Parts: sequence; structure tokens; C-alpha cells
Amino acid sequence: MGLTDVARRTALSILFLCSAGLTYLFGDQLGALEQSREPTLSLFQPFKGERIRAELTQALQDGDYEIYEPRIEMLARQAPIDVVLFEYAMSEALMRGDSVKAEQLAMRAIAHQPRSLAARLHLLSTAVEKNDVKAVFQQYEALVRLRSLNNNLLSDALIGLFREQGDWRTLIDYLETGPPNGELITRRLIREDIADAHIERLMKSYPDLLGAYLLKLTQQGALQKARDIWVSDANLREDEQRALPFNGRFASRPQLPPFNWKLLSNRAELQNAGGLHVTYLGSGNPAFIEQTIQAPPGTYLIRTMAKGRMPREGGSLQWTVTCMGERSPLADMAIELRRNLEIETFVQELEIPDEQCEFQNIQLLGRAGNFPKTSRTELVSLEILPINSER
Repeated sequence: MGLTDVARRTALSILFLCSAGLTYLFGDQLGALEQSREPTLSLFQPFKGERIRAELTQALQDGDYEIYEPRIEMLARQAPIDVVLFEYAMSEALMRGDSVKAEQLAMRAIAHQPRSLAARLHLLSTAVEKNDVKAVFQQYEALVRLRSLNNNLLSDALIGLFREQGDWRTLIDYLETGPPNGELITRRLIREDIADAHIERLMKSYPDLLGAYLLKLTQQGALQKARDIWVSDANLREDEQRALPFNGRFASRPQLPPFNWKLLSNRAELQNAGGLHVTYLGSGNPAFIEQTIQAPPGTYLIRTMAKGRMPREGGSLQWTVTCMGERSPLADMAIELRRNLEIETFVQELEIPDEQCEFQNIQLLGRAGNFPKTSRTELVSLEILPINSER
């Protein structure tokens, strides 16, 4: 991959993080060394306390690794957790502009302690600087295994390395191998300005993320493309594809929103065998469920069946149909039950205009009552039947 200025800035940010961490770690570790009585630390005798700090610091400032390295090598063999001394030397080498020595020290730190966060961060930034994609992925996976950094941060950093140069194909190829956090990276990658063909490749490896991709397409206004993908994935009979709405008996089915029902409230529940149970408190205008449909221009009949307990003037429900992206309703159909627990049928006409209404949204809302009371309703079915449409 070609390294852009953005990628270089990313690498420098990693180095800054590494350097900041080293400053804290080194001071903390030396303080522990001065006070510790652990046997492994007896190796520092008689180089204790301020004498340790002074001699090692002076050796590093002089660039005299011949004095410094043997001592920390000996300590690291006995107490691998103390590779912070290698990390500190690595930081000093970077400050002196000696990138070769810094990389060598990072490798030696990892040889003693593979969980060295600072060394791993440095090797990642070095891989970026060298345009070594394979090494970038190797160090990324090593950092994931350390569990020392936030996975979202790591995923965003990896995506950032490929964003500006537009080398998405390399990242897609990598994600298809099923790396650590592959699903997390893919979920975040879906939000990027990236060719649909790349994302559609990944859907074969991460099918659980198809819903997120469909949501992106609908938000971008690519509703026809989203529906075509949904139909292909849903594996439906032709009559099911043409049904308005899909799943009009409200069964709990695996097909994805927005072309299947999307629950908008925890007070609405789809039943496995069919039926939508809604509990409405009688106040406000909450949305309970919605679906995107594609009804050609023409005149339709909305017919819904429902039953339950709905106190008079305590609040009711209504179906609202709008053109996608519009607020003004094409139809509002009230559901006001009068016969407790008996199925009642409600009917209303719907006119779909000829222009700018290729897709529609149908939503179930609450209608506040004059004297709010809790109602429990079961929606049995919903049909939108053409009377005089163009299909």
C-alpha cells in the first residue's frame, strides 16, 4: 500500500502514544525497583536507587548501549515483566533519531516479553513507515491479543491506514480471512464511503451484518438496491415478495428490516405464530412498529384486524402511511376497539401518487386519549390491497 501523509500522521500518533506510555511506565517501574525486595531484583545490587537511574540514564543519553544493554538484558532474562527498561531505551533511541536501534530494542523487548505494549505499538508504526502490509496486520493481531487497548480504537486505526490511499481491496482481502475482530472492523467499515461491491463481498463472510448494510443503503436513498439485496437474501416465494406489507400477519420471521417489520418499542412484540401484541399507556404518540413497502401508484384498500381491551377515550392506535422521506401522511387509519376481546375489522382507502413516492413507510402509532388509560391490543393482520393500481 502506498503511504500517504495521513498514514504517516497516524504512525506518528502511535509513536506519541508509545512515548507517553513509556514515560509513565519507566518512572513507575524504577520506583518499584528501588523499593522492591524481590529476589530477581537483587541483580541490581549494588546498582540501587538513584545510582540505577543515574547510570542507566547517562548511558542512554550518551548513546552507550554497550553499557546499558547487557544490564537490562540480564534483568529481563530473570524478570521479563521488567522489559520496560528496553522500552525506555527504545524511546531514547527514537528521540535520538536512531530508528534502526529503536526497532532492534523493540524486537528484543518482545523476545523477552511478547506482551510489551510499547514495543508492539512501535513495531506497528515501523511497519506502516515501511509500507509492510503483512507486518501491519501481524502487529495489529498481536495488539488485539494483548487486550490492552480498546478494540474500537484499534479497528478505527486500522481502517484509517487504508482510508486516504483508498486501498480498500487489501483490507477486504484481509477481512475475508476471518481475522480477530473481523466483524467489528466490517461493521465500522460499512459506515465508510466505500464501493458497494467491496461491502457485498464481505457480506458472504459476515452475513449477520447484512442488516447494517441495508440500513446504510436506505439512509443513502438507495432503496431499490436495498430491496433487491433483501429479496435475494430472504429466499421468498413470488407471492410473498409482492405482498403488501410483507408478513402481514405479524409472525416472528428472520427476514430483515426495513422490508420486514422493525420493532420501535419494547411495548410491542411479534408472536412466533403470528399477531402483534401492543401495550399502550394512553399518552403521547409513541411509534411501535414500522416497515418500508413498495406500492406502485394507484388506489388501495388498507384493511386491518385487531382485538383487545381499549378503554373509551383512554387512547387508541393508528396506522400511518407516508411516502419515504416525507412527513405528511397519505393515510391515517384509526383503530378504536369497541368490543372487548372480539376481532374487529377496520378499512380505509389509500392513494399512492404517481411521482416521488416509489417507496412508502407504514407505521403503527399511539393516539393519546382524553383520559389516558392502559390498553392491550393484538393486531391480527394488515393488508394493503390494490383497487386500481398500475401493476
